[in-house]
Amino acid sequence: MLAESRAEEKKHGLPAGRFTERIPLDALPGVALADGMPYWLRAALGWVGAPPYSAEVAGWLADVRDAPGMPQDIRHWAARLMNYRANPLEPQ
Repeated sequence: MLAESRAEEKKHGLPAGRFTERIPLDALPGVALADGMPYWLRAALGWVGAPPYSAEVAGWLADVRDAPGMPQDIRHWAARLMNYRANPLEPQ
């Protein structure tokens, strides 16, 4: 999501960081988690992108992975992202 936002800034001739440095993008997955709706959780997992992750995002991924009422595909997706973070060169 950050890369896409930076590309949009550039596309529209805005100074680098105009929005990406003002909007707490790391907070968006946490908002989706608090909402608890699978649609937004899946969207948030897509927003997370590739590592390195902030401590906030890593914690959010762990919460999603360990949530007992979470749909299995969402828990597994979070686990894969966490495993990639720990072992980026190993096949998933």
